[in-house]
Amino acid sequence: MKCEEVHQFLDLYLDGEFDAQKRLELEQHLSQCPECQRLLEEQRKFRAYFRANAPQYKAPAELTARLTAKMERERRRLKLIELARQPWLYAAALLILCLSLGWQILFPNRETPLVSEAALAHSRAVLLQRLCDVVSANPDVVQEWLTAKLGFAPPVVRPANPEFQMRGGRVDVIQNRKVAALVYKRDKDLVTLFVWPAASKPIPARDLSISGYQACTWNAAGYNFIAISTLSDHDLDEFIDQIKDQLKS
Repeated sequence: MKCEEVHQFLDLYLDGEFDAQKRLELEQHLSQCPECQRLLEEQRKFRAYFRANAPQYKAPAELTARLTAKMERERRRLKLIELARQPWLYAAALLILCLSLGWQILFPNRETPLVSEAALAHSRAVLLQRLCDVVSANPDVVQEWLTAKLGFAPPVVRPANPEFQMRGGRVDVIQNRKVAALVYKRDKDLVTLFVWPAASKPIPARDLSISGYQACTWNAAGYNFIAISTLSDHDLDEFIDQIKDQLKS
C-alpha cells in the first residue's frame, strides 16, 4: 500500500470500517512510514478535539435503528458487488497460496513465523499506542486481569533489576491464538513478552533479529515465551535471565 492510498483510507481506518486484510496492509505501511504516522496522529488528535468540543444530540431510538439496518444492508450489497467485479480475486488467492508455500520452504522452523507475528504485534501496539489494556507494576494485578480474559494464568514476574520497569499487559493474538503480552520498559526501550501454554508444542530456545528487533524464544514452566525488544543483545539477555530466575523462585 502506497502513501496516497493510506491518506485516502485513514478516516475509514480510524472508524474501524476496514476488513482485517486491508487493515493489516495499512498497519504494515504505517509501521515503516513516519510521514503517514504523523498524519494518522494528527487526525486522531483532531477527532479527539472535535468529540470533546462539538455539541451532541441524541437521535430517537426508532430513527437510529432504521438507519443502522439500512446502512448494514447497503454495506453488504456494495461489498458483494465489489467482490464480484474484482478479476484479480482468484489471482490474489493464488498469490497468497504461493507466498504461504514459499514461506514454509524458506523458513521451515516453526518458531520463525511465530516470531514474525510477535514482532508485528509489538510494532502495531507501539504505533497504535495500545501497549497495555491493564496498567500496573504489580504482577498479581496483571496476572489476575489476564487470567480472567484468557482462561489460563500466565506467569507474570517482575525482574529483580529495578531498571526494567513493568508497565502492565494486554491480550494479543499470534497465529489465531490468544496470548498474554507483558510489557516492560527500560529508559526508552520497550520489551514485550508474549506468553501462552506450551501444551504439546514447546518452542525451542533461540535468539534472532527480525524486522529491526531483537527476539528470543524459550519454553519454561509449561509455557512458551517470545521476547521482542529494541534492547541490545546483551541487555535483552540480562532481562531474560532475570525473568527466568524469577520463574524458578
